[in-house]
Amino acid sequence: MHFQLDGGVVLNPVAAIALWDRIVALPPGDQMRCHAPRYAVHLNFGESQFFTAAICWECNNISISSSGEYSWRQFDGV
Repeated sequence: MHFQLDGGVVLNPVAAIALWDRIVALPPGDQMRCHAPRYAVHLNFGESQFFTAAICWECNNISISSSGEYSWRQFDGV
């Protein structure tokens, strides 16, 4: 089983979970007004378990959705 990211990148399950763990380990943040993500990572583990991270490099902000529950993370993109 592999996971395909937007843009055609394919990850094996261990890499997909490791990527998601790194995203959710980022410090919590708030939604930014400029949040205009140009990149997203979608991981689908089944019909009711999916994860999405929408990344905005302008405001260093990530919108994350874990099976329909939303939160925000921030990062230092410098």
